[in-house]
Amino acid sequence: MSEGDELLQRGLQLHADGDVQGAEACFRQLIELMPQHAELHHVAGLLALDRGDAVEAVRLLRQATVLDPREPLYFFSLGSVLLDIGEYDQALAVVGQCLQIDPWYPGGCFMMGRVHAMLGQSGAARERFEEAILREPENPLLYLGLAELHLRRNFYDQAIATLDTALQLVPEDAQAMCLLAIAHEGNGALDRAKAALEQVVQRYPDHAEAVQNLLRLNEKIRQLADEASFRQQLEELIVSIVPGQRITSEQLFPVLCRTDLKQRCDFNQQLAKACLDTGDADHLRQAKVFIDRAWVLSGFSAHVLPLYIEIYAALEDIPGIREAYKRLGMESARRGEIGQALACFNDWQNAWGRFMHLDKFEYDFDVLEQVERMAEPFRFTHQPEQHGYRSAEKIRLAYLVRGMAEVNSVLLLISMHYARHHDKSRFDIAFFCVETQDAVERSPQGRQHMESIRAAGCGLVFPLEADAVEDRLIALAKSIHDWKADLLVTTAVLATLEHYFVMAMRPAPKTLGYILGPMPQFAPPALDWGITASRHTQMDSPCNCSLIGLEFDLPQPETVPPLDRRELGVPEGAFLVGSAGRPQKFQDAGFWRAIQEMLTSHQNVHFIAVGVLPSQVLCLESIITPDNLRRIHFFGWRADYLGILASTDVLIDTYPSGGGVVLLDAMALGVPLVSFENDYTQPYDQTTWSLAEEFVPVHDLIVPRGDFSRLQNIVSRLIRDPAYRSDVANRCRAFILERHGDPRRMVRRCENVYLQVIGSPNKEMTG
Repeated sequence: MSEGDELLQRGLQLHADGDVQGAEACFRQLIELMPQHAELHHVAGLLALDRGDAVEAVRLLRQATVLDPREPLYFFSLGSVLLDIGEYDQALAVVGQCLQIDPWYPGGCFMMGRVHAMLGQSGAARERFEEAILREPENPLLYLGLAELHLRRNFYDQAIATLDTALQLVPEDAQAMCLLAIAHEGNGALDRAKAALEQVVQRYPDHAEAVQNLLRLNEKIRQLADEASFRQQLEELIVSIVPGQRITSEQLFPVLCRTDLKQRCDFNQQLAKACLDTGDADHLRQAKVFIDRAWVLSGFSAHVLPLYIEIYAALEDIPGIREAYKRLGMESARRGEIGQALACFNDWQNAWGRFMHLDKFEYDFDVLEQVERMAEPFRFTHQPEQHGYRSAEKIRLAYLVRGMAEVNSVLLLISMHYARHHDKSRFDIAFFCVETQDAVERSPQGRQHMESIRAAGCGLVFPLEADAVEDRLIALAKSIHDWKADLLVTTAVLATLEHYFVMAMRPAPKTLGYILGPMPQFAPPALDWGITASRHTQMDSPCNCSLIGLEFDLPQPETVPPLDRRELGVPEGAFLVGSAGRPQKFQDAGFWRAIQEMLTSHQNVHFIAVGVLPSQVLCLESIITPDNLRRIHFFGWRADYLGILASTDVLIDTYPSGGGVVLLDAMALGVPLVSFENDYTQPYDQTTWSLAEEFVPVHDLIVPRGDFSRLQNIVSRLIRDPAYRSDVANRCRAFILERHGDPRRMVRRCENVYLQVIGSPNKEMTG
């Protein structure tokens, strides 16, 4: 017997005895004797696989395919190993070569189907499995492979049908029964899944997979039964929540003393909603307890927020609503979601207006600091030679404009005066808009504003269109910086936090803000300077601030004809009293009681409210009688609102928050004004203030705050005494035209402040 024959016999015997390592050593010696023998490489590769060395197995099996590229067995064995070690693309190519050599090679289609399945190619896998079954319809393994594919795709009914066929071939096969249990569980038939596993365990008590799955399934069935019981208890509790019926602790224990955090959160939400729906005051307070708990348990999740807001709004707890929006904004900022954070901070800022129709704003320096932190990575630096005063060049003013798409925006009206009256020989002016050009162009007044700014010889810059809000804002700030603006001028920069984000990137060396309203809406402490039109706002300004009165191209009676009374719904000969402002300024019950008394005392008087609709006045129907309500006429903001003002005989200032530009317009048109005095001893508060002492020259027309009896006396005299009415109207008009009718004068004063702020040597100091 030759050396090779002896090695072969010894290797076969060692393999039969279970000595895989010894057998492999024999075959390696044989390979050294016969290195071109493909079958020796094939057997050695299988032995390497037996001892767990898949890498060596692949090397030897691949060499076998090289030595004999026409033997499909070698490609099949190599493909099987590649499939087991997760090299699916290589396995696909190798098994494909096997089937090219012998399209009918046993197991080839099945192997190809498995590879396609692992690659996620479900359609190709199914075709290969079905082809294999057509070739070998009595082979149960093929049905198991197809069933596994169906399960991977969650096609449970098809998996069950395929496994039923397999079990006809091999009744009570453990693998088939385990797969059948998975399919029944996926279909929700837990009892059938349990029966299949119990059958396997009964026949094969040591079948680890079946035992483990049966234990898991029994626990799942128990949990579902417990869950159904809890749900029933919860439903019974919810049904029992009715007005006058108190919720007891014993009712809460079964549904809220739960291990699972998500369930406790969900149940608290459901109880909160049920309490809210009763409309009962006691249950509303209890709803707050439940929703507060759900809010915390959810980790302050946005999906809890709508119900949280609904309950807090019903309780008129606006500070709580603001805190929730702030929390979400802070969390969004922490995650780097700048656009979402700014949206939440906007909701925080405007909560009083949205839910209570009040012009109320409050500083929260945590929010302002967070916006500053979000802007910090994008902040610009400025070199003295790049920015600042340049003696040989014009000063560049970048206005961060607000109100471009709004109807009758007072802030935009003020901006338009600067566009028209700036000294273009000394200043280059450009308006930078946070809104996109498309959004502004969709507004009729927006298109007019664009035309007016360009006609005034000023630049107008819109941000680039971008899906992400922060990308749009960063691009806008870069436009300001690249334009080399010397001064950024803002208006109501905190009204929406997108404006403040742009400011916080410091696109210009200095920033000046117009402070024409509440400090928390107009005046971040980070401003370098402010300009205001009221003594009260100057008193509270958190930055250096100059006082410059507002001046306008005021309307003239000869150019603003009154609207026809019929268009207003007012009969000819009626005496018309009016008020004008945003809806937030029409919410005081005392004001409406005064209107009710006025209409009752003067049957020929009609009242018009401009800028508000009846649905926006929360207390209207509880105060105004139906007869008097027919003599009240509401108009939203209209482009022709001056014609409505010109139609009125007397204007009453809104209370407790007074008007501004509306008062100037009315007095310029010769309409006498009755207003309320301001209390300068208190901090400025937009919800309770007035410009009466600064706008109205006739002391008799200024009413002490809250003195509605005095208001009735003054209005009654104006109604009954036309000579007095004409006299005070003329005095008011003359004063307004003298003090507030020269916008060029106002702009020159502001320009001097601009020069002072940027450090021009030609500045004129302004107080």
